[in-house]
Amino acid sequence: MEVFVNATDYRPVVFLNASGSVKGKLVVVEIGKDVWLNCSAGGNPTPSVTWYKNGLRINSSLTDPQKLYFERVIDEDSGNYTCEAQNHRDSKTYKPIHRIVILKVVLPSSKGLIAGLIATGVLIFIMVFVVMKLFWRVKKEVQFRSSFRENELYLFEKGNVGELNNDCTADEQAQLLPYDRIWEVPKQDIEFG
Repeated sequence: MEVFVNATDYRPVVFLNASGSVKGKLVVVEIGKDVWLNCSAGGNPTPSVTWYKNGLRINSSLTDPQKLYFERVIDEDSGNYTCEAQNHRDSKTYKPIHRIVILKVVLPSSKGLIAGLIATGVLIFIMVFVVMKLFWRVKKEVQFRSSFRENELYLFEKGNVGELNNDCTADEQAQLLPYDRIWEVPKQDIEFG
């Protein structure tokens, strides 16, 4: 007759050191980030783990029930999460232990927002400066062209006889001679042929 003795000792459920993104009771995470809550429990036999949110059991098929993973958290993921670990031996159920983690989902860090606002402000300032500089140049160009036209008209009508050069021909200096309307002929007085 053979007698088998089960040599495995019962060890009560204990929480192991958290290794992962959760090491405290309050977890603050920005909207859109990933996070997982860790409920590493040990004991003999291996404990079963159940998750609760705000007192209601979370029905999910987790590949690793000791880790509750959130991909791109949203505001509705905030709440009190309870990890319940319990082990059973034969028909006896041992007292469960609990770990409570508060998950708080917040808006993204204002550091990036402030940096973005500063960069936008600098860009707007540079654009306004460039536009004002271009406007000033265009205004100066318009003033220059206007005064240039006035000078051209003055030189056309009065000439610039003082600039005449005896070494050049009259054709080369025609623009320096004054214009006189007495040499104009009305169009109706012109006859061809």
